[in-house]
Amino acid sequence: MKKIQDKEGILITEQTLMFEDKRLRDDLTLDYYNIKPDSFLELRVQHPPSQSTIEITLKVLIDNMGDKMHKFDVQPWTTVRNLMDKIHHKVGVPVNEQLLLFKGTRLEKDKKLSEYDINNGSPIYLLKHYEKSP
Repeated sequence: MKKIQDKEGILITEQTLMFEDKRLRDDLTLDYYNIKPDSFLELRVQHPPSQSTIEITLKVLIDNMGDKMHKFDVQPWTTVRNLMDKIHHKVGVPVNEQLLLFKGTRLEKDKKLSEYDINNGSPIYLLKHYEKSP
């Protein structure tokens, strides 16, 4: 759970890991629960009720195929990486090909949306980029 906190910014106190509808305890091992490499774990997140949900409007600019608008319901503590995963699932652009811009600033994967002063309805621009091969 510490790794989830470090990578996604979700506090340990807000995390519950589930396997086969059972809550996993910190003091027991993966072997105890018979968790194998291909097992599916569910992360449930309970945020404090005082934090509100914001909606971010994402203006997608992919190649020269035209503009498309996609809306994502996210929270201020959502990481850019988490938003990129949502974009990948909804729009189909792989995370490694995404370049997100807000007010001319490139968004860094490990930062939270709130660190960029992103508010309800803020436009975030998605540019599709490719890594150059040697």
